[in-house]
Amino acid sequence: MYIRQAKTEDAPAACAIIRQSIAELYRADHDGDEVLLGKWLSNKKVETVTRWIAQSYVVVAEDKGTLLAWRR
Repeated sequence: MYIRQAKTEDAPAACAIIRQSIAELYRADHDGDEVLLGKWLSNKKVETVTRWIAQSYVVVAEDKGTLLAWRR
């Protein structure tokens, strides 16, 4: 595994990780409520993640070309 600074081209994979983690790991908070989950995910778009990467320090964990995690 390799930890590195994120690049804007990482945004689609990072966005998928963010959305999946909210849906799965925060299930106790949204209780599977699709409306509430939709609100949580509404700004978790590739464009938003691209902006986060461009405007702040973001790191990603990568293994064999696959993004595994991100941190802002």
